[in-house]
Parts: sequence; C-alpha cells; structure tokens
Amino acid sequence: MNAEQLENQEVWKQVKGAEILFEEYGYFPTLHDAVIENIRINFENKEFYLTVYYSDLTEDEDNSGTTRFTICWRNVQQADFDWYGVDLLGMKFSRDGEFFKTKFRDYSFGFDGELISSEIEITNIEIEPQKDENNRGIIKFSIN
Repeated sequence: MNAEQLENQEVWKQVKGAEILFEEYGYFPTLHDAVIENIRINFENKEFYLTVYYSDLTEDEDNSGTTRFTICWRNVQQADFDWYGVDLLGMKFSRDGEFFKTKFRDYSFGFDGELISSEIEITNIEIEPQKDENNRGIIKFSIN
C-alpha cells in the first residue's frame, strides 16, 4: 500500500459506523461505480448527506457484497462539486489539518469534487438491499 492508500484507510477507521462496511466487504470500500440515490444538504447545521447503492466483491472474492448506506459529513467547512449524473468513480479520504478531506474522483459523466469537514458518519446501512422484479436495486428519490 502506498502512503495515500494508508492515509485513506486510517481515515476510514475514524468514520463512525464504517466498521459495518468493513465487516461486510473485508476492507473499506472505494465506492467505485457506486450509484447516488439521494443528496441532501442541511445548511443550518453544515451537513451534507450522500446515499449510495454500492456493490463490490468481498475480501474472499467468492461473493459480491451489496449495500445501501448514507454518508453524513458534519461541520462542513468547504464543498465544491460538479454533478453530471448518478455515478461515482470512487472516493478517498485524507487529513487536512484537524479536518477530513473527501475527494470524489474526477468523472465527467457523474459526480466529482471535494468536501472538507470535521466529522464523517455512515448511517442507514442496508446489507443486500431490496430488489425489484428485474433484480435491480430499488431507487428512492426525495427532493428537500
């Protein structure tokens, strides 16, 4: 692992609720090819919420893990995004002084940018979320 990957892993260890994702996959997820289902912003509390549907191989590579969860960034200091679609190419964490920096990998057909906050939490985790009759993930949208 290079220094950037180690830092990303160390920050994941500090994310509240992330241990459930680690148990499911055997590693901290990259969110490569995750699908954004909902974005919510609470300006008053400086919070940003991103709900994603994510599927990847588990550590033993015999099974595919599928999850839906919300990432909540609290005390957001800065956020800069370009949003062209619902796809994520990936996401990585790093430290920026006393804050956490989240970088969404540049992707011209999806979501990219970065966010700086003092706290990150994983909430509303669903393991093997519901599927519809065509075996597609059920997408729930809300506009706030």
